[in-house]
Amino acid sequence: MALRIPRAQLLALATASRHLPAKSIAVWRALGFTNPSILNNTLKRSHSFPSHHLLSQRSLSEKQLYPGRRAKATRLIHTTPRSSADARSRNSDPNAVAVVIGASRGIGLAITQKLVTRWKGRIVATCRDPNEAGALSALWQFMPDRFSVIQLDVEDETSIQDAAKQVKEWVEESRVDLLLHTAGVLHEGQNMPETSLSRVRADWLQKNLTVNLVGPVLVAKHFAPMMTTARKEGRVPSVWATFSARVGSISDNSLGGWLSYRASKAGQNQAMKTISIELARRGVICAALHPGTVATDLSAPFRKNVKPEKLFAVDDAAGWLLDVIDSLEMEDTGGFFAYDRQPIPF
Repeated sequence: MALRIPRAQLLALATASRHLPAKSIAVWRALGFTNPSILNNTLKRSHSFPSHHLLSQRSLSEKQLYPGRRAKATRLIHTTPRSSADARSRNSDPNAVAVVIGASRGIGLAITQKLVTRWKGRIVATCRDPNEAGALSALWQFMPDRFSVIQLDVEDETSIQDAAKQVKEWVEESRVDLLLHTAGVLHEGQNMPETSLSRVRADWLQKNLTVNLVGPVLVAKHFAPMMTTARKEGRVPSVWATFSARVGSISDNSLGGWLSYRASKAGQNQAMKTISIELARRGVICAALHPGTVATDLSAPFRKNVKPEKLFAVDDAAGWLLDVIDSLEMEDTGGFFAYDRQPIPF
């Protein structure tokens, strides 16, 4: 599901992109433009936008924008937590740098799309195969000076180290102000969460631990040196957030099952907590976030038993998580929070 951009921002983005082909579906889709008729009506009221750039219903139908069956997801009335003064400063700083790990699809892509309009600095999107990340490539075409796509495989430390070096070269004298780790694995092909101990396999357990636990730790290892805050330079605290899951809570586990995934997410939470103690001395806020059940490929096999009001649209969930991040203060570091900012016990 695409990002719903407020009309004023939509107009600003569209006007700024007049040099792009009007029928470049990938670009408009990546930017979250969902309804050609609404966009056209908005653009017609802008005398600065050429009429030949208006999108045609035929060239940009909803089916073309979003092929396949759209997931039914609930839009809930949500109370936005108050953003901190540091977050407002961070979001409006043109020199700030945000890095999204696992940005090519699902919640990672939605987060990246949201950052386009709420983050004034530069954005680095990482994924395993940039050549297959059409939406990210489209965003790069739209804003090449502010947006970069870098290859990073969380299962390969050399890849992580190389990506960190590329980010350091790109940001030059700046630093990473926001590091969001959205990459994770719950199922893959025929490999699904275990329903009993007898179904546990060593290779699948290792896969979960490598992606969900080792990956975030190694990303923190190589990116943390770029996140140190120097208050005397007028910089606000940077933020490292890992996307975890409520099933990783040990004290909240009353159902059992999903052993590999639960263990890897519990380990991720413990690693985040441990790392947060060290990084607090450097002025870095760390947190683990629970997105809820979001209508993405990750949750697709498990939606049958999810109540409609508990299945969230991906763009809503992305916005809520960024709101939680913006509300974090240094006193919150090391915490585990849900999409509504409610703390979750470890």
